[in-house]
Amino acid sequence: MLEIRGTNWRDVSRDLQAELRVDSTGYHRDVSQYLVFSTRQAVSREQDVNGRKFAALAPSTANARRGTTRRGTAHILQDNGSMVRALVGQFSPSEARLTLGDRRNAQKAIWHQQGTSKMPQREWIGLRSYAGHDDFLAIEQIAERHIGR
Repeated sequence: MLEIRGTNWRDVSRDLQAELRVDSTGYHRDVSQYLVFSTRQAVSREQDVNGRKFAALAPSTANARRGTTRRGTAHILQDNGSMVRALVGQFSPSEARLTLGDRRNAQKAIWHQQGTSKMPQREWIGLRSYAGHDDFLAIEQIAERHIGR
């Protein structure tokens, strides 16, 4: 069984290519697709990278949303869906990464990821490992499928 512990994907890729003689482009493609799926799924459940519920909206934000066409107070980080939809998995022979398709959504993502003086941190991008969900295990399984090809 192949075991991946850590986040240095360049080292993992190098090991896969050199020691196992595996082309890692397909591996990185599958990992990037998985990470987009996993992240979007967690956001739809309003969970951060540690499995905790996102901090509630400020009362002023919740009040401003009532009666608008926005999705409302019950859907944090999904105001109109553009930021989450802008999340894209990219890959190369040496890495898998998540990017945001445009500057506006990238800036909004940073505000949520890090928090601001007026907005609590909602860490939504990152590898998840908590009861019932383990990105590391899923990535190990992707690697094993590629090794077996």
